[in-house]
Amino acid sequence: MLVVAAVAGAIVLASPAAAQTIAIGGRIPGVPQHPELIDAYARAVGRSPAMVSWYREWGQTVFDEPSLRAATSRGAAPMITWEPTAPGWRQGERSTILETIATGAADGYLRAQAIAAARWRKPILLRFAPEMNGGWSPWGVRVPGNSAGLYVAAWRHAVAIFRSAGARNVLWVWCPNVDDGGALPFTALYPGDRWVDWVGLDGYNWGRPWDWLSFTAIFASSYDTMVRLSPKPMLIAETGSGEDGGSKAAWIRDMFGRELPRFTRVRALVWFNGAGDNGADFRFDSSASAALAFRQGLSSPLYDATGSAVWVARSPSSKFTPVPVPPLPKHGLARASQLAARACGIAAACVALAVVAVLALRRSRPRGAPPGRRRHRPNRLNGQR
Repeated sequence: MLVVAAVAGAIVLASPAAAQTIAIGGRIPGVPQHPELIDAYARAVGRSPAMVSWYREWGQTVFDEPSLRAATSRGAAPMITWEPTAPGWRQGERSTILETIATGAADGYLRAQAIAAARWRKPILLRFAPEMNGGWSPWGVRVPGNSAGLYVAAWRHAVAIFRSAGARNVLWVWCPNVDDGGALPFTALYPGDRWVDWVGLDGYNWGRPWDWLSFTAIFASSYDTMVRLSPKPMLIAETGSGEDGGSKAAWIRDMFGRELPRFTRVRALVWFNGAGDNGADFRFDSSASAALAFRQGLSSPLYDATGSAVWVARSPSSKFTPVPVPPLPKHGLARASQLAARACGIAAACVALAVVAVLALRRSRPRGAPPGRRRHRPNRLNGQR
């Protein structure tokens, strides 16, 4: 299976010379509370991180200015992973969090976060409900009560709320787990280019007691699928290597030196600097040899991209276009009927006002004068997107 994945990757992967500069960032535990950890990380790896990643759970304040300022003041692009968790949920149980989002029951919370994000004005990468093709999180498609259609509806609804609140500085990162050799497909979960700014992938070399896998073996198959799925800029949002089962230093050298450059659509990579659920140590400096390999790998000019480069790495089709709140799924009929009744009332009021305005205009306009014309403002790209 791994051989097949590697061969399949060779179909799309280009030569290293074709790669553009890549922004390298890190998940640095404790940064929101202790921004000085970014400086310590920069000294340890020999380069300031182009991106800084941290996590927020459902119900928390997602966009707090001190945390955002800690990253941007150091030239790093902030990437927030927002997880729609469900208190008390256990793996294998039914979940209703996607239905809650899709039917509008969480609109108050969503809108409050959107307003806070818009107030910041500067760009923010938002990785919402990632690894949705698995079953280990309450929003995962393999969880009872969830489906691909419900996930897409929830995603689009959240994006629409943010855009309607003016939070167009938020760049939405759609990020499945790697497909695990086809066991975790993700194409049916894609919301569509209109609703996504970046696409991403998560994947790890866990090491013992599982297989020791190269970067290419982990990502090649999913990368090929993603290239065919969307033209959006791509990032590796979570990756790392454990220590047990092989040489972590050699794994890092191969990733930076000869593997990652062949994934020419990848514009950024975030190293998960922490521990895995099974005790795997993904820290870049889990050993002296791994730390040295990491510093040497980052010294390549290929990884000179800074945080500002992340903002301009968008596909040609990316535009700021007004997007209405999408229709609710069928299971939200009660909520939909309430909204429809409210919309009918608003529409009737608008019609009445329009009739009054027309009658007033006919009385006041000199005979033969042309009716007024509305001036349409073109949709302009925000330079900080």
